[in-house]
Amino acid sequence: MAQTIQRFHPNAKPSGFIPSLSELCAICIGENLDKVLAESTIPIPQWLLPLDEFGEKVPPEAEKQFISHFFLSPQSCWTRHFPIFIKSIPTDLDLSIAALALDDDRYWKARCEATWTVTDCPKTLRYKNYYFERFISECIEQYADPFQKRNLLSQLSSEKHNHTLVSSSSNSKSLSKKICEKQDLKPFHTKIVGQSEAGSQAILDDMLMLIMLFDIGAPFVSSLHIKQLPSHLHPILLITHLTNLISLSVRYSPLSSGMTYSASDSEEGPTATDCQRWREALPQSHLTSLCLSNNSLQNKHVKILSFGLLENRTITQLDISHNELSYDALNSLSQCLHPKSNPILSVLNLENNKFGSDCGNLFGLILAHNKSLTVLNLKLNALKDEGILAMCRGLTENTTLTSLNISSNEITVASIATLLQALRNHPTLRSLDISCNDLHGAPKKLFVEALNGDVLRMIDVRNTHLSASDEEEILSIGREKMKEVG
Repeated sequence: MAQTIQRFHPNAKPSGFIPSLSELCAICIGENLDKVLAESTIPIPQWLLPLDEFGEKVPPEAEKQFISHFFLSPQSCWTRHFPIFIKSIPTDLDLSIAALALDDDRYWKARCEATWTVTDCPKTLRYKNYYFERFISECIEQYADPFQKRNLLSQLSSEKHNHTLVSSSSNSKSLSKKICEKQDLKPFHTKIVGQSEAGSQAILDDMLMLIMLFDIGAPFVSSLHIKQLPSHLHPILLITHLTNLISLSVRYSPLSSGMTYSASDSEEGPTATDCQRWREALPQSHLTSLCLSNNSLQNKHVKILSFGLLENRTITQLDISHNELSYDALNSLSQCLHPKSNPILSVLNLENNKFGSDCGNLFGLILAHNKSLTVLNLKLNALKDEGILAMCRGLTENTTLTSLNISSNEITVASIATLLQALRNHPTLRSLDISCNDLHGAPKKLFVEALNGDVLRMIDVRNTHLSASDEEEILSIGREKMKEVG
C-alpha cells in the first residue's frame, strides 16, 4: 500500500491514515488532468470503464450499469471523491482544457482566488463566468499597452503546460497578419511599437492569442467592463468572437493614479477612426447595453456613432455620460430617437455633458415624439430654467418616460411650478430627481399635489434649499407610496 501511495501521490507525507485506492486515483487524475485528457480518446466521465477477463471492454448494457453505479449513485466512488478530485486540479491548468472539461464552481472559485487578491463575484454570477469576464477584460486592457509591464496573456503560454492556445505552426505569423489586415488594425500596431518589425510581430502574435482567448471564453462571457483601451482594439473583434456578449463598457483613456473629475481631465479618448469602426460594428452587434462614458467624446464622434446606432436593432441602453457633448451631438441622437427610425432605445444616460439651456427645446421635441425612452438622465447639464421650461412642452405630450433625472441643473423656483404641473398628469412617470438645485421659496404644496396623482411616486428634493421639515415630508410621502406599490 505504501508503494501504491508513493506511486499515485509522490508528495504524500508519512501518515497513519491510509487513503483508499479510489481516493488516490481521484487525486492523481485531478493533478494530471491535462495529461489524462491529452492521452485519452474517451469522453468524460468514461475513463474508468471496466474490462472483462480478456481485457476487452464490457458490453454496452453492462457498461451503462457500471457508469450508473460508479459515477452517478450517491454511494459511488466518484461521487464520494469528486470534491477531492476538484481540489487536486491545478489552478493554472491550461484554459483551453479547463473551459471545456470543468464546470464545477468550486474549481473556478479557487482559480479566481489564486489569480486575484480580491474577488468580488456577484451572487447572481457563477465563478466560471466571473473568471472569464474579468480575465478577458484585463487582457484587453493590457494588450499592446507600452505602459504595462505585466501582461496577463503570458499566462496563456506558460511552459508548464502544453497549451493549445499557442500556435507553434510555421504559418502562425502569416495567420496573425491576415487577421489584423482584415480588421484594418496593422497601422495602429505599427504606431504603437514604432518601426521595429520584431516588435510589430510580437503585437500581432499577442492579438492572435487574444482572439483564441475570446473563442475559448465566448460561452461564458455576457458582460465586459474595460477600464482602458490603449490598443484601440477594433470592436468588431469583440462582437464577432464573443457571441454571448450583451453588455459592454469601454473607456479608452489609460488608467491613472488619480481620479478623473471631468471629461476634460481625460488624457486620451477615441479617435475618429475608432468611431468609424464602431459605426461599422454596431449594425452587426448583439449588444443590448453600451457604455462609452468618460471618453472625451465630442459632437463629431457622436455624429459618426449615430449612423451605426440607426442600423442597430439590439441596443436598448446607451450611456454616453461624462463627455463633451452639446447641441450638435443631441441633434445627431435625435435622429436615432425619431419614430421614423423605429427606435428601441429605452435607457439613455447623458449626465455631465455640455448641453445647456439651448438644448431644452430639442429635448422637448424628442420627448414629445419618441415612444421608446423610459429612463432619461440629464444630471449636470446646466439646463437652467429656460431649458426646463422649453422641455416641459414636450413632457406634456410624452407617454413612455418612467424616470427623469434633472438634478444639478441650476433650476430655481421660477420653473418648478410649470415642471410639476406638466408631470402631475403624466401617464407613466414614477420617479423625478430634482436634487441639488436651488428651490428655495418653492411651496411644499406643489410637490405634495404632484405626489397625490395616480402615477408619480417619488420626488428627490435633497439639497434643494427647502426647509428641513418640508424636504423630509416630501421624501416621506414618496417612501410611503413606494411601499404601497411593493
